[in-house]
Amino acid sequence: MAIVCAIYFKFIPVIWLIVIAFVADALDGQVARWLNVSAPIGKQLDSLADMVSFGVLPGMILYSLLIKSFGIPTPNVLILEAAPAFILSVFAAYRLAKFNIDTRQTDVFLGLATPACTVLVAGIMLVYEKGNSEIKELIANKTFLYALIIVLSFFMVSDIPLLNFRFPHYRWKGNQARWIFIIGLPILAIIGGYAFFALAVMWYVFVSLGALAQEKLFL
Repeated sequence: MAIVCAIYFKFIPVIWLIVIAFVADALDGQVARWLNVSAPIGKQLDSLADMVSFGVLPGMILYSLLIKSFGIPTPNVLILEAAPAFILSVFAAYRLAKFNIDTRQTDVFLGLATPACTVLVAGIMLVYEKGNSEIKELIANKTFLYALIIVLSFFMVSDIPLLNFRFPHYRWKGNQARWIFIIGLPILAIIGGYAFFALAVMWYVFVSLGALAQEKLFL
C-alpha cells in the first residue's frame, strides 16, 4: 500500500504505512516466541517482507522524488531517468541476503540496516512534503538524489560497524552509546520537527561512528 501511495505522491500516508511495517517487523519474532512456534519458512517470509518494506519501498520513494525533480506532474510510463532509484533496492536485496548468512552480525550491524535506510529516505520525503519551496527545490534535485542513492547503497553493503539495540542489560556501563542515542532522540524531535526521522538516522550513524572511534562501542 505504501508503494502505491508513493507512486501517486501521497507521501503522508506512506509515513504511517512505514510505521505499521516497522511495528510488524519488530513484533514478528517476539510473537513467534510468545506462541512458541518456529519454522524455516518463517525466516524466508520475514526476509521477503523486509525486502518489500525496506527494499522496494525506499526505491519507489526515491523514484517518485526523482520524477518530481524532472517536473513531471502525472507520469503514466516508466521514467528512465528516475529508474536509477531502484539501484537502492538491488543493494537492499544484497544486504538482506548478506545479513542472513553473516555470523558476524549478532552483536553489531555491519553497514546500514535496511530499516534505517528506509527511515532516512522516508524522512527526506517528509521534509520535501512539509518544506517550503526552497527546501523542495533542494531535495528534488537530480544531483542530490543520485548521490543519495550511491551513498546509501554503499553504506548498506559496507562493513562499517554500527550499533544494534540488543541491550545485554539496561545499566549505563556497557550501553553508553545506546543510551546516548536514545537520550538524544527527544531533543531531535523538539529541534527538528518534521525533519526528525532523517535527523534520527544521521544521529544514529554519528553516535555509532563516534563510539567506534573511541573504541567503546560495546564496552
